Order: sequence, then C-alpha cells, then structure tokens
Amino acid sequence: MEKEQNLSRAIARIIDMYLYSQDETENEQIQALGDEVFEWIEDIVVLKENSPSCGSLKIYNGEFIGEKIEGMGVTSALLKRNGLRVISEEQFAETFF
Repeated sequence: MEKEQNLSRAIARIIDMYLYSQDETENEQIQALGDEVFEWIEDIVVLKENSPSCGSLKIYNGEFIGEKIEGMGVTSALLKRNGLRVISEEQFAETFF
C-alpha cells in the first residue's frame, strides 16, 4: 500500500488506457464498477477534466507534482472504448451554453 497525503491505497497505474492495481481485489472492484456504469448511461458523459480518472483531454501525471499530460483518465477511456461520447465540463459549457 502507498500512503500519500494521509490516504492509504494500493499503487495503481494506467497502462494502455486500462487501470491496473497491485491489489487484485481493487482490480475486481474496478471491473465490477465499470460493468455497472453501462447499465444507466445512454450516449454522452460529462466528466471532470484533468482528473486521473475522469480527464478526457488532459490528466495529472500521477506523480503528485501538479504536472498535467495529454491523455484520458481511466473512467473516460473505459467509457470511450465502449462507444460513449466523453466530454469535459469545459467542453459541455462551450457546447451547450
């Protein structure tokens, strides 16, 4: 387990748009959550930009130094791989307001 900013969690990394954890139980939980999400999403999803989970254009690099890189977060990648349109809250505001 890794302790970062008073939070204990297994170390997890994004590889080829998939999230892998050192904790097998977490991997099972991630997969179960992914399966559940598709039961209630229609075709477009608005997620928080820059998040390692939800970013659709940029994400934090995972080194806890505030650096952003181009890429998709784990949740965004999962949703996109399954045919959903993923946009950020910024893209939503520009498109719909």
